[in-house]
Amino acid sequence: MEEASAEAWGKHLLRDRSVIIDTFQARRPQPAAAQCIGQLKSVLRCSVCGATRTKFDPFMYLSLPMPRVGAGEVLTLERCLREFMREERLDGDNLWRCFCCNDFRPATKTLSIWKLPSHLVVHLKRFGAVPDISRIDLSHLVGQAATAGDLGQAEAGQAAVHAAGGGERGGPAQPYELYAVCNHVGSLSGGHYTAMARCASDGRWCERELPW
Repeated sequence: MEEASAEAWGKHLLRDRSVIIDTFQARRPQPAAAQCIGQLKSVLRCSVCGATRTKFDPFMYLSLPMPRVGAGEVLTLERCLREFMREERLDGDNLWRCFCCNDFRPATKTLSIWKLPSHLVVHLKRFGAVPDISRIDLSHLVGQAATAGDLGQAEAGQAAVHAAGGGERGGPAQPYELYAVCNHVGSLSGGHYTAMARCASDGRWCERELPW
């Protein structure tokens, strides 16, 4: 798997090389601010013959769904991650063309985090599509404490999360500590942004208006 991961990363650099890639996604040693790249592992499995196809894709941020919670319940980041990695069934009008069966077959698709960046950016998907409605606001209160936890706990029963840059040789998943948040209040067509950041010297949180 590590060889396949490295090969996918090399193809990504050849195909999409740019100043942005060099600044934020290069794998050579760089300042911590530049280590913002991770890698997702996607596995498709044919439900008829069992054949699998594995693909690796780079990411600069994780765009996580927000499952519905009960009134007064706090939605944790761990639960959002579990929803993101939940097995997806491909059937009906969304069949997968199996390379072994040489035909369209029902299948399952599973996402997992193969490599974690040193600095992880998470985007919470506040808006979702529902039948007969163009969009719906899925805003929930998200617990801040979960963001400091070990992301490996969110992958129980799935492929292990490997530490940034080391693959299977990197050891257990690394903990993250929340230090900045960008808030959006409004709708898809407009709204207002504020930014919150934690001071490195004393741990205080500061909030600023963003004129976007």
